Formats: sequence, C-alpha cells, structure tokens
Amino acid sequence: MSTTDILPPEPSAARRYLNMLWADKFAVCAVIFLLVVLVMAVIGPSWMNDLAQKQNLRGRNAPPFDLSRGWVWFLGADALGRPLLARIIVATQNTMMVAAGAVFFSALIGSGLGLVAGYASKRTGEVIMRLADVIMSFPSLLLAVIVLYVLGPSVGNLIIVLAITRIPVYLRTTRAEVLEIRERMFVQAARVMGAPRGASSCAISCRWSCRR
Repeated sequence: MSTTDILPPEPSAARRYLNMLWADKFAVCAVIFLLVVLVMAVIGPSWMNDLAQKQNLRGRNAPPFDLSRGWVWFLGADALGRPLLARIIVATQNTMMVAAGAVFFSALIGSGLGLVAGYASKRTGEVIMRLADVIMSFPSLLLAVIVLYVLGPSVGNLIIVLAITRIPVYLRTTRAEVLEIRERMFVQAARVMGAPRGASSCAISCRWSCRR
C-alpha cells in the first residue's frame, strides 16, 4: 500500500481559506454584510437614483421603522421627503470608492516607504520615520481642510486626504516587519555568500509579501 493510499489528498488553498472562514461565524457574518454592501454599491445608483432624489413634501421628516409606505421608507425621510434608505443605498458607491481608493494608495505608499525605511541605512530610515511623525502631528480634520481648500472639493482630493493620513500606519507596520525579517538567517547567509544588497532586499520583500 502506497503513501498516497493512506494520506488523504491535501485540500486546495481556496478550500483551506473557506474552512478557516467557516470556523469563525462572526467573520462569515461580516463577509455576508460586505457582499451585500458591494452589491448595493454596484446596482444601487441605477436602481434607486430617481427615488432617492425625488422630493415629496407630504412625507418630509417621516418617522423611521414604519412600513406603511413601503420598505424603502424603513429609515424614514429627510426634510424634503426623500427616503433615507434609498439615499444611503445610492451613496454606497461613492463611499466604497473613496474608502477603497484611500486604503489602496495609503497601503501602496506606506508599504513602499516602510520597506525602504526598514532595510536602508539608519539615516534614511530616520528621515522617513520623521516624515511619518510630521503627518501624524497634523489633525486629520485640519489636514483635510487644508488640502481641500488648496485643491478644491472632489472625490479624488478626498481620497488623497484620507490616503495621506493613513500612510504612517502602514509605514510603521511594514518597517517593523522588515526589521525583524532582515535579521533572519537566510538574509545573513545571502550576505556572507556575497549576494549584492539589492538581492538581499528582494529576498526580504518576497518573504514579507508571502507573510502577508
């Protein structure tokens, strides 16, 4: 009897992730909620845009949790009689776009700077970390007012503001990981064997990406 007949086949990576997700029921509920939000962000504006903008002064300031008018009035209405639930569904697309854009750019820039700060010389790392301290010293609201005043209010400028304020979080996290990884034996062995500095940095970057 061979070993393959005794041991069951190893599940795929997707199967392992699904099993881990199913083991945490709170995470399953969070994923379902996020999927609902994403669906609303995709179909919401074309589905309920007219209803969200149509004014109905007879229904202004309608109380919430009243299904007599229909489910779309479940959260009540504003001062112009527009259903709040419909307006929230329509606004989901812009909200998700701003949040996803801010997280993407802040993670991209912060992780890149963190890799450089963790592996480059001490002086370079100190300069980058002082830059992060400068960003963190400004209140987020004040920074938003300054940027929006200079560049003008728009969705793109709002993404820039939120991305700038979150860069230090990813920068510090990435730098701490790189400082820990660069002292590993495989990095020291690469240096002893004469590997150039660029090759060692690439190895650290690959190792850090695999850990993510």
